[in-house]
Amino acid sequence: MFGLPAAAAQEEQEEVPQEEIKEYEAIKKAAKKERIDQAVEQDQTGNDPRVFSNKWMPFYRYTELENGLTQQDLTAFGTIAFSPVVGMFYELPLAQYRDFGDVSGFPPDTESKAIGMGDTSLKFLVRPRALDFYYGKDGSMSGSVLFGTDFVLPTATDDALGGAFSHR
Repeated sequence: MFGLPAAAAQEEQEEVPQEEIKEYEAIKKAAKKERIDQAVEQDQTGNDPRVFSNKWMPFYRYTELENGLTQQDLTAFGTIAFSPVVGMFYELPLAQYRDFGDVSGFPPDTESKAIGMGDTSLKFLVRPRALDFYYGKDGSMSGSVLFGTDFVLPTATDDALGGAFSHR
């Protein structure tokens, strides 16, 4: 009820120079870009895959599959930062145990257990800043596109512990 008539409001909008509008949009875009950089710098949890920092974590996994395979793994996993936008993820299977004794289809004279080290995996990734993007209401959330390649080094001490490309 207390607003300006539509014609007067339109006149006020027309008075804003296009240069100011473009300047505002550039500042808004720069602020969004700065939010991504701040999120990367302030990653306290170490869980943001866009953050390349030097960290490692050991983990142990015990699994019994429906086909009867029992497996245990002790693995060192981590990342190495070459720069803020280039890094490497590594997975080093330090100790693995496989028990194929309950898996059907194995010939009776086949060794049913394997213990040793598995294949090492290295993933090299790059995060081009030009491909950072925003989504959500008013672009309040951000994401990034990562490109990379994966190398599997045949370090397994037993073929049964190696990856799918294990040919010894």
